[in-house]
Amino acid sequence: MKRGAEPIKSWSIEDRLVAHEVPGVAVGIIENGEVVWAKGYGTSLKGSGIKVDADTVFSVGSVSKMINAALILRLAAEKKVDLDTDVNTYLKSWKVPENHFTKVKKVTLRSILSHTAGFNQHGFDDYLPGEALPNALDT
Repeated sequence: MKRGAEPIKSWSIEDRLVAHEVPGVAVGIIENGEVVWAKGYGTSLKGSGIKVDADTVFSVGSVSKMINAALILRLAAEKKVDLDTDVNTYLKSWKVPENHFTKVKKVTLRSILSHTAGFNQHGFDDYLPGEALPNALDT
């Protein structure tokens, strides 16, 4: 393929791993809620030699933030939530505790998404499939 006068470079997944210095990745295709294809590429840790396969467990880490933000923005576009409403109006089993900061400015979805809500959680432990998970208040 050509765009203008320059050919478009074709990249394999392996080429991308090398270019971005990523040791390995698992890729899957989901149709109607079912995994219909999955394959691993590279190694689980740089220099480990442990090959990634379709069952390799990776920590999802901050990837979930993007998905969560997209879903919240979709709900906002559908007028099901408001980005500037106190989140405690949406929370059921737990509420953001009242403190001297929330008395001045309530925590909103907008402030959570822009990392200006004042929360201080810096990461979570990883859990294997089937392993017991703590509840949200224990993390």
